[in-house]
Amino acid sequence: MFSKAVYWHSIYSGATTDPAAVARDFLQDIRRARPVFVGENKSRLFVTFRDSERMTAYALPLAYKAYIPEV
Repeated sequence: MFSKAVYWHSIYSGATTDPAAVARDFLQDIRRARPVFVGENKSRLFVTFRDSERMTAYALPLAYKAYIPEV
């Protein structure tokens, strides 16, 4: 249910599914940047961050929606 995929200059660079690592990285990213995409389905939250070199896409349990600031 936890996943993180990283793309450097639009080229797939790798992924991780370790729940502790994904949650830690997501909480760091949400503190330093605003997501460019937030979506959800019945069981998962999808959040994407982007800067000039890197794009990071997360899939998390819906409980993590509480960490996303309101617009």
